[in-house]
Amino acid sequence: MSDYKKRFAKILRHINAHLDEPLTLEKLSELAHFSTFHFHRQFSAHVGASLSKYILHQRLKRAALQLALRPQQRIIDIALQAGFAAPEAFAHAFRKRYGRSPSAFRREPDWPTDAQFTAPTGATYMPVEHQLTSVEIVTLPQIHIAVLEHKGPPSLLGESIRQFIQWRKNNGLHPSKSATYNLLYNDPNTTPANEFRLDLAAGFVPPLVNNSGGIKEQTIPAGRYARLRHNGPDDNLGANLAFLYGVWLPQSGEALADFPCFVQRLNLYPEVTEPDLLVDIFLPLR
Repeated sequence: MSDYKKRFAKILRHINAHLDEPLTLEKLSELAHFSTFHFHRQFSAHVGASLSKYILHQRLKRAALQLALRPQQRIIDIALQAGFAAPEAFAHAFRKRYGRSPSAFRREPDWPTDAQFTAPTGATYMPVEHQLTSVEIVTLPQIHIAVLEHKGPPSLLGESIRQFIQWRKNNGLHPSKSATYNLLYNDPNTTPANEFRLDLAAGFVPPLVNNSGGIKEQTIPAGRYARLRHNGPDDNLGANLAFLYGVWLPQSGEALADFPCFVQRLNLYPEVTEPDLLVDIFLPLR
């Protein structure tokens, strides 16, 4: 990665790790040793959005996740964490971004398709740079998983996640005790919304006692897998998958097994900041 890209990566990491704090032009430009006279234009050219728009996007994105997945958090506290001094200002900005009030969104989460996991431009805001040696081939044992299938528009994924979190809580499968997986059946960018499928999964020790709410018992088969670690927000997961399929696989001499690729989430947002997220991506091999 060039020095220029490293400096911007440092800025974005700082922003996402300090969303609760004032993020001024002077402080951010000084952090990466950019001139304040040119920083706004440099940031917009590199990220695809102005500094203020990017910061607002990240704060509202986190607020949406907190509203959907953290019912115990008060809306006023979420507003304050997002940098709004008044609930009315937060409600106005949130409605403009997500098309409904914070309380209505909490009752029925529904992300616009361009706002769920993407930067303001709808594209990844930092390029993914991997070497072929970034990929390891590992052997996994059979893994028993409890699965909730999400079928339908990606914008409604938040409601499925909330249901699955509640089921895990009811059954003592907290992420600290039970591994978290997503099985990726198709690409949301190329699949009709009604045909999109993603499985939410948690590891467990059989038997599965409670399969209420559409929970199914399934296994990740034992075998060989290509593993690539992703560090950071989900925005770049697609680029990582493109690297695995388009760059690594053709040069590896390997062939894919008949099972979907999946990810294991080693930690979860918003328990950790987006720059600290760790996800292992697995491609099944013959």
